[in-house]
Amino acid sequence: MKYELSEKSSNLSSEKLWLKICGSLVDKAEIYSLTGKVYQLMDVSYAEIIYSSPSRNNGEPESILSEDCIAFLEILKQQNSFSTASIKELLPSVIYRKRSPLFAFLIAAGLMSE
Repeated sequence: MKYELSEKSSNLSSEKLWLKICGSLVDKAEIYSLTGKVYQLMDVSYAEIIYSSPSRNNGEPESILSEDCIAFLEILKQQNSFSTASIKELLPSVIYRKRSPLFAFLIAAGLMSE
């Protein structure tokens, strides 16, 4: 399935999109991936988002730093449409493994659509 950033999102800087993501997640306890995987949000700050999922990393907490999410957003903004598979080769290794939670952040923040 192909996705794209919402029209309003594509006109904002990646730094502002990061702030929107953080603002929309700060009061949520859990969010869902494209495939329905549950991510428990443990801490949301402007520096990083800490989350866990029973199906990833043995349920241990993981984090996404602001600079990694901003780099991810920069890559997405260069695409007309994208999927988790279509952007694999474009992602640095530090971001590659975190595609699913990053997409979940975008969905939960209402910044991405089919």
